Amino acid sequence: MNNTVAMISLSWDEYGRVTHRLQSFMPTDDYQKNDALGLSVPLIIASQFGVLAPKYSIDLCKYILDYLSGVQRNPELIQLPLSSARIELIQKESLIVPVFHPSILEGGTMEPEEAVRRLLTSYVYHADEELIPEIVHYMRVILLAAVSYYLSEALMEEIKDSSFKLEEPTARLNLSMLDFTFSIFPQWQGGPSLQPARFKNLLRETMNQYDSVIKRIYAS
Repeated sequence: MNNTVAMISLSWDEYGRVTHRLQSFMPTDDYQKNDALGLSVPLIIASQFGVLAPKYSIDLCKYILDYLSGVQRNPELIQLPLSSARIELIQKESLIVPVFHPSILEGGTMEPEEAVRRLLTSYVYHADEELIPEIVHYMRVILLAAVSYYLSEALMEEIKDSSFKLEEPTARLNLSMLDFTFSIFPQWQGGPSLQPARFKNLLRETMNQYDSVIKRIYAS
């Protein structure tokens, strides 16, 4: 039996600054609402890594690594054809999985996937400002794990295939990231935590993974 536990509606202004409205479908206190918002970030990022074409997912990795490194960024313009979006958090037995609902209009000034990439980047920074420090730490740990898995496991399997194209996601990549997404909530319940030194080392390793992917893909 599937149950929607929360719905997060996203909107943005003319400068790309994201805001959210969280609707819970069960009794929740302020901490639980904070927890749901924080959990939604790595859930939706991990799932969209497998949905977006690799060229956009790889860019998203770079922005997330910048965030995890402490880089401050101004919001990017989020233009048509993306007009609105919401994230549905669904409970499936012992899992919480996300469903992303972007509203795409005809026409516009950028590719829909680029608009989604910009929205997800801004959502990460927005959530960081809204969450309590404990939840921010959980979010950062799982985001780092998601980026690392995407670069070193899921994407690498695709790059090995001679038919790999930056402009086309594949069913295999999508399934790989869905499997990772399904692992997030069990980790989240355990209170994912890393000591600062360990986090810093893993971040450096993941940044090196990113550099290796870029060199391999764009090697002349």
